Amino acid sequence: MRILVIEDDDDIRSVCERVFAWAGHQVASALDATRGLELVESFEPDVIALDLMMPGIDGLTVLSALRGSAPTCDIPVVIVSARTLSADRVRAFEAGADEYVSKPFDPDELLRVLERVLHESPEERVAGRREKIAECSIPSTLL
Repeated sequence: MRILVIEDDDDIRSVCERVFAWAGHQVASALDATRGLELVESFEPDVIALDLMMPGIDGLTVLSALRGSAPTCDIPVVIVSARTLSADRVRAFEAGADEYVSKPFDPDELLRVLERVLHESPEERVAGRREKIAECSIPSTLL
């Protein structure tokens, strides 16, 4: 599996690189959105772990660019963010995120999520987004 990590925090990016490489995957990383979008073209990732809050271009803008381009529209994208509000999750899923992992996270769990979404069909990922949007929209007192 070819994993692209787009994350501006050096420590988080480094941990992800080590864990994913140790698991036998090819890893490329970028510390900002501009470099991340360049790597999408040259590295051709199978799946992307994308931070939301980055300097300059934010993760939602990157996600919109990926979903709006035929060559990248079906690449699975997992958002990795310190933003934990339901509204943030809904915005990410509406923009085309396939999964959402909150920081701090267990790197092994993130790897399992990346591997899982990679093996889902594009149709399964779209259906999953709709379900996640509905789940995030239900008040927690009703769950």
